[in-house]
Amino acid sequence: MAVRLGPIILLLVLVTTTCADDSSEAVPSSTTTTVSPAPPTSTTAPTSTTSGSPTEPTAEDPTEPLGPGGIGAVRVGDTVTELTTRGLEITVADCEVPYVRFGQDGLIALRLAASETDVGETVIGMYVWIDERNDDIRTAEGIGRGSTRAEVLATYADRAVERTVETELGGADLRIDVADEASGNLMVFSFDEDDMLALIRVGEPSAIESPYLCA
Repeated sequence: MAVRLGPIILLLVLVTTTCADDSSEAVPSSTTTTVSPAPPTSTTAPTSTTSGSPTEPTAEDPTEPLGPGGIGAVRVGDTVTELTTRGLEITVADCEVPYVRFGQDGLIALRLAASETDVGETVIGMYVWIDERNDDIRTAEGIGRGSTRAEVLATYADRAVERTVETELGGADLRIDVADEASGNLMVFSFDEDDMLALIRVGEPSAIESPYLCA
Protein backbone atom coordinates (compact mmCIF):
# COMPACT_ATOMS: atom_id res chain seq x y z
CA MET A 1 0.00 0.00 0.00
CA ALA A 2 1.44 3.43 -0.96
CA VAL A 3 1.76 6.03 1.88
CA ARG A 4 1.72 9.71 1.04
CA LEU A 5 4.46 11.41 3.12
CA GLY A 6 4.61 14.71 1.26
CA PRO A 7 2.20 16.74 3.48
CA ILE A 8 3.65 15.24 6.68
CA ILE A 9 7.23 16.08 5.72
CA LEU A 10 6.21 19.63 4.76
CA LEU A 11 4.47 20.09 8.13
CA LEU A 12 7.55 18.89 10.03
CA VAL A 13 9.78 21.27 8.09
CA LEU A 14 7.52 24.22 8.92
CA VAL A 15 7.40 23.32 12.63
CA THR A 16 11.20 22.87 12.81
CA THR A 17 11.84 26.21 11.07
CA THR A 18 9.45 28.06 13.41
CA CYS A 19 11.11 26.63 16.54
CA ALA A 20 14.57 27.54 15.26
CA ASP A 21 13.47 31.11 14.62
CA ASP A 22 12.00 31.46 18.13
CA SER A 23 15.11 30.09 19.85
CA SER A 24 17.40 32.52 18.04
CA GLU A 25 15.87 35.61 19.67
CA ALA A 26 18.50 37.51 21.67
CA VAL A 27 17.93 37.92 25.41
CA PRO A 28 19.07 41.34 26.69
CA SER A 29 21.86 41.08 29.22
CA SER A 30 22.46 43.48 32.08
CA THR A 31 25.70 45.41 32.27
CA THR A 32 27.42 47.49 34.90
CA THR A 33 28.60 50.93 33.89
CA THR A 34 31.84 52.06 35.50
CA VAL A 35 32.76 54.90 33.17
CA SER A 36 31.09 58.28 33.08
CA PRO A 37 28.55 58.62 30.25
CA ALA A 38 29.52 60.18 26.95
CA PRO A 39 28.14 63.55 25.86
CA PRO A 40 25.23 63.83 23.42
CA THR A 41 26.25 62.56 20.00
CA SER A 42 25.40 63.81 16.54
CA THR A 43 22.80 61.05 16.20
CA THR A 44 20.46 63.19 18.28
CA ALA A 45 19.69 66.41 16.51
CA PRO A 46 19.75 69.26 19.05
CA THR A 47 16.91 71.72 19.10
CA SER A 48 18.01 75.31 19.49
CA THR A 49 16.26 77.38 22.13
CA THR A 50 16.77 80.48 20.03
CA SER A 51 14.58 81.43 17.10
CA GLY A 52 15.61 81.61 13.47
CA SER A 53 17.58 79.27 11.25
CA PRO A 54 20.44 77.18 12.70
CA THR A 55 23.79 78.93 12.71
CA GLU A 56 27.35 78.09 13.64
CA PRO A 57 28.20 78.63 17.32
CA THR A 58 28.98 82.28 17.95
CA ALA A 59 30.68 82.00 21.33
CA GLU A 60 34.43 82.34 21.42
CA ASP A 61 36.61 79.81 23.15
CA PRO A 62 36.70 80.30 26.93
CA THR A 63 39.20 82.94 28.00
CA GLU A 64 39.31 81.73 31.61
CA PRO A 65 40.21 78.27 32.91
CA LEU A 66 37.64 75.89 34.35
CA GLY A 67 37.03 76.39 38.05
CA PRO A 68 34.41 75.79 40.76
CA GLY A 69 32.51 78.85 39.55
CA GLY A 70 32.39 77.89 35.88
CA ILE A 71 34.42 78.63 32.77
CA GLY A 72 34.80 81.70 30.61
CA ALA A 73 31.44 83.30 29.90
CA VAL A 74 29.49 80.49 31.60
CA ARG A 75 29.26 80.97 35.36
CA VAL A 76 27.35 79.24 38.14
CA GLY A 77 24.48 81.55 39.02
CA ASP A 78 24.04 82.94 35.51
CA THR A 79 20.60 82.92 33.92
CA VAL A 80 19.93 81.44 30.50
CA THR A 81 19.07 84.94 29.30
CA GLU A 82 22.49 86.21 30.36
CA LEU A 83 24.23 83.39 28.50
CA THR A 84 22.38 83.98 25.25
CA THR A 85 23.01 87.72 25.55
CA ARG A 86 26.74 86.95 25.59
CA GLY A 87 26.39 85.08 22.29
CA LEU A 88 26.33 81.55 23.68
CA GLU A 89 24.18 79.06 21.79
CA ILE A 90 21.99 77.04 24.15
CA THR A 91 20.76 73.77 22.63
CA VAL A 92 18.94 70.70 23.92
CA ALA A 93 19.81 67.05 23.26
CA ASP A 94 19.30 63.72 25.06
CA CYS A 95 16.87 63.72 28.02
CA GLU A 96 16.13 67.40 27.35
CA VAL A 97 19.52 68.33 28.81
CA PRO A 98 20.65 71.85 27.81
CA TYR A 99 24.24 72.47 26.83
CA VAL A 100 26.42 75.21 25.38
CA ARG A 101 29.07 75.06 22.69
CA PHE A 102 32.45 76.74 22.67
CA GLY A 103 33.91 77.38 19.24
CA GLN A 104 33.20 74.53 16.83
CA ASP A 105 33.63 71.50 19.06
CA GLY A 106 33.57 72.43 22.76
CA LEU A 107 30.58 70.99 24.59
CA ILE A 108 29.43 71.66 28.16
CA ALA A 109 26.16 70.39 29.63
CA LEU A 110 24.25 72.54 32.12
CA ARG A 111 22.24 71.79 35.23
CA LEU A 112 19.51 74.42 35.50
CA ALA A 113 17.15 75.34 38.30
CA ALA A 114 14.01 77.43 38.23
CA SER A 115 14.57 80.83 39.84
CA GLU A 116 12.45 82.08 42.72
CA THR A 117 12.10 85.35 40.83
CA ASP A 118 11.10 86.06 37.24
CA VAL A 119 14.65 86.00 35.85
CA GLY A 120 14.23 82.52 34.38
CA GLU A 121 16.31 79.36 34.84
CA THR A 122 19.70 79.63 36.53
CA VAL A 123 22.88 77.59 36.04
CA ILE A 124 23.66 75.52 39.13
CA GLY A 125 26.10 73.01 37.63
CA MET A 126 28.17 72.08 34.57
CA TYR A 127 29.42 68.82 33.07
CA VAL A 128 32.61 68.90 30.99
CA TRP A 129 33.63 65.72 29.15
CA ILE A 130 37.36 65.22 28.82
CA ASP A 131 37.77 64.17 25.21
CA GLU A 132 38.72 65.59 21.82
CA ARG A 133 35.75 67.98 21.94
CA ASN A 134 37.10 69.75 25.01
CA ASP A 135 40.79 69.23 24.34
CA ASP A 136 41.71 72.83 25.20
CA ILE A 137 39.68 73.11 28.42
CA ARG A 138 41.77 72.94 31.57
CA THR A 139 41.56 74.04 35.18
CA ALA A 140 43.67 76.90 36.49
CA GLU A 141 46.06 74.26 37.81
CA GLY A 142 46.46 72.67 34.36
CA ILE A 143 44.24 69.59 34.82
CA GLY A 144 42.51 68.46 31.62
CA ARG A 145 42.68 65.88 28.87
CA GLY A 146 45.43 63.34 29.53
CA SER A 147 45.51 63.96 33.29
CA THR A 148 45.55 60.95 35.61
CA ARG A 149 44.13 60.27 39.05
CA ALA A 150 47.62 60.54 40.54
CA GLU A 151 48.16 63.94 38.92
CA VAL A 152 44.86 65.29 40.23
CA LEU A 153 45.68 64.06 43.74
CA ALA A 154 49.13 65.63 43.61
CA THR A 155 47.79 68.92 42.22
CA TYR A 156 45.08 69.51 44.80
CA ALA A 157 46.89 67.75 47.67
CA ASP A 158 45.08 68.20 51.02
CA ARG A 159 42.01 69.68 49.28
CA ALA A 160 41.38 66.46 47.35
CA VAL A 161 39.01 63.84 48.75
CA GLU A 162 38.97 60.44 47.03
CA ARG A 163 35.60 58.74 46.77
CA THR A 164 34.08 55.70 45.06
CA VAL A 165 30.34 56.29 44.88
CA GLU A 166 27.82 53.66 43.79
CA THR A 167 25.61 55.15 41.09
CA GLU A 168 21.89 54.80 40.52
CA LEU A 169 22.63 52.52 37.55
CA GLY A 170 24.65 50.07 39.62
CA GLY A 171 28.10 51.23 38.51
CA ALA A 172 30.84 53.04 40.39
CA ASP A 173 31.80 56.70 40.10
CA LEU A 174 35.57 56.78 40.69
CA ARG A 175 36.00 60.40 41.71
CA ILE A 176 37.99 63.06 43.51
CA ASP A 177 36.12 65.96 45.14
CA VAL A 178 37.72 69.39 45.56
CA ALA A 179 35.64 71.88 47.54
CA ASP A 180 35.86 75.66 47.23
CA GLU A 181 35.27 77.16 50.66
CA ALA A 182 34.75 80.69 49.36
CA SER A 183 31.82 79.89 47.07
CA GLY A 184 30.59 76.60 48.54
CA ASN A 185 30.85 75.07 45.07
CA LEU A 186 32.46 71.75 44.28
CA MET A 187 34.73 70.39 41.56
CA VAL A 188 34.32 66.65 40.91
CA PHE A 189 36.89 64.75 38.83
CA SER A 190 35.69 61.35 37.57
CA PHE A 191 37.97 58.70 36.07
CA ASP A 192 37.70 55.65 33.87
CA GLU A 193 38.96 52.16 34.74
CA ASP A 194 42.48 53.14 33.61
CA ASP A 195 42.53 56.09 36.08
CA MET A 196 42.40 58.59 33.23
CA LEU A 197 40.33 61.73 33.71
CA ALA A 198 36.95 61.30 31.97
CA LEU A 199 34.64 64.01 33.32
CA ILE A 200 34.80 67.22 35.35
CA ARG A 201 31.70 68.55 37.09
CA VAL A 202 31.53 71.95 38.76
CA GLY A 203 28.80 73.77 40.64
CA GLU A 204 26.54 73.34 43.63
CA PRO A 205 27.26 69.95 45.29
CA SER A 206 23.68 68.66 45.10
CA ALA A 207 23.43 69.58 41.40
CA ILE A 208 26.46 67.57 40.28
CA GLU A 209 26.30 64.57 42.61
CA SER A 210 25.36 62.13 39.86
CA PRO A 211 27.67 61.48 36.87
CA TYR A 212 24.60 60.78 34.74
CA LEU A 213 22.86 63.66 33.02
CA CYS A 214 19.62 61.72 32.59
CA ALA A 215 19.40 60.54 36.19
